[in-house]
Amino acid sequence: PATGGSWLPFNPSIDMINTALELPASYFTGGQCENVGDDCNDFLNAVFVDGFSGQEQNQGTDPMDWRSTALDNADYLRSIYPNGIDWDGAFEHTFTPSL
Repeated sequence: PATGGSWLPFNPSIDMINTALELPASYFTGGQCENVGDDCNDFLNAVFVDGFSGQEQNQGTDPMDWRSTALDNADYLRSIYPNGIDWDGAFEHTFTPSL
């Protein structure tokens, strides 16, 4: 809807989205991001950079627990290789089942 939305439950209206993401009031109605094929980069960048208040970016309602902490403090892999250099030894495993 154009107005009258709510943050809880998460059902914002266009005016709320414009305010939260600091977009012009006419962003979704003035031809900027209104029709198929329009340039909506400002909207997409605002969502992916800052997200919505109380929402995890791209995840939904922020649970405010260990998941939020884990997402905010992610420890990213430094290499695609298991040993950090190459695939040597990656698939050299043995398994002997007990009888």
